[in-house]
Amino acid sequence: GSTTAADQNTTTMSMFEHPIGHLSLKNIILNESASSSNTKRENSLSSEVYLRYKGKLVEKIASSNRGAFVLAAMAEADDNARKEISINEIKKLIQVCKKDKKPVAGFEALLKVLKK
Repeated sequence: GSTTAADQNTTTMSMFEHPIGHLSLKNIILNESASSSNTKRENSLSSEVYLRYKGKLVEKIASSNRGAFVLAAMAEADDNARKEISINEIKKLIQVCKKDKKPVAGFEALLKVLKK
């Protein structure tokens, strides 16, 4: 097939940074965690994402403000995710973002979940 100029200019974006993708992930995770039928959390989106990025949650998921919202939902739904995330690491990311005049609402939401 032929490629258009638009195809050539596209860049790959993480699903955690995508404007709609991150919201979809966050809402699915929160919906699953609110569902009483899934008490074991096995095979939930949160547990699968956790297993995939274990040891690199902040680096891979919360590398952006939007990703931080997804990680906040995961921390809300999954104790394993919550235990892995360092409050100090998130505070440092907030400072860096503020210095660079980047959005911090996602990181602040994540911090709020971690402090519960």
